[in-house]
Amino acid sequence: MALTARGRLLVLVGIIALIGAVPTVAVNFFMRRIGVWGDSVPGARVEVVIPKGATASEIGTELETAGVIEDAFGFRIATFLGEGAEDIQAGRYLLPQGLTAPDALNALLGEGPLAEKFVNVTFPEGVWLEDFAAI
Repeated sequence: MALTARGRLLVLVGIIALIGAVPTVAVNFFMRRIGVWGDSVPGARVEVVIPKGATASEIGTELETAGVIEDAFGFRIATFLGEGAEDIQAGRYLLPQGLTAPDALNALLGEGPLAEKFVNVTFPEGVWLEDFAAI
């Protein structure tokens, strides 16, 4: 059975569409698997500590270990695609588990770290330097 010119064209278009669809579906599946795309399902809040000078990779690992995100690599992709990752402040955060990587990035940028407890100390006038340590 010989194909007509129109039939060959349709077969060629179908093959090209299939070649384009397979990588598209694979990328979509992969991005959902690592938490870059999809919906967050917030769960229990957990404490996450972001050390001073931490890279996006290190922050992603902290978030993954705490169960906030699915995959640290997804967080690195989210920081690459999004903006403001360099503005993440070091400190303690209370974040819900089950976030997508972009939602976790937004939470870190939006909430900021928890306020640390401070103690006010007043040094009376005339106190010597050695007394400061005792106070």
